[in-house]
Amino acid sequence: MDDTIKIKKTKGVIIIYLSGRLDLNSSHFIEMGIKDILKDDKSSHILLNLANVDFIVSSTLHMFMTIKNELKKMNKNLMLCNINEQVENVLKVVDLINTFEIYSTEEEALAVI
Repeated sequence: MDDTIKIKKTKGVIIIYLSGRLDLNSSHFIEMGIKDILKDDKSSHILLNLANVDFIVSSTLHMFMTIKNELKKMNKNLMLCNINEQVENVLKVVDLINTFEIYSTEEEALAVI
């Protein structure tokens, strides 16, 4: 994996740290990486930490929805944390702001598990 994605596992949660520009190309790479993780670990929730994301496009949100739906089949959740204003605006524009569990911090997200 490259610098766009880093992974840490804690307390039944796989935390995925995304960074940089999440465009069409990186979204595909990230989706394949997350699907590989899910093949190996079907027992964990996934938390996407977006603190270092500079830019996001709607195709990335489509990828998030795909992952969310796969996790739902396993009775697991996809959570987002540390979203910046640009990410929040894109979520609002495509009317997905209330679709995801969004937390201000990683600690806040981990506290609800």
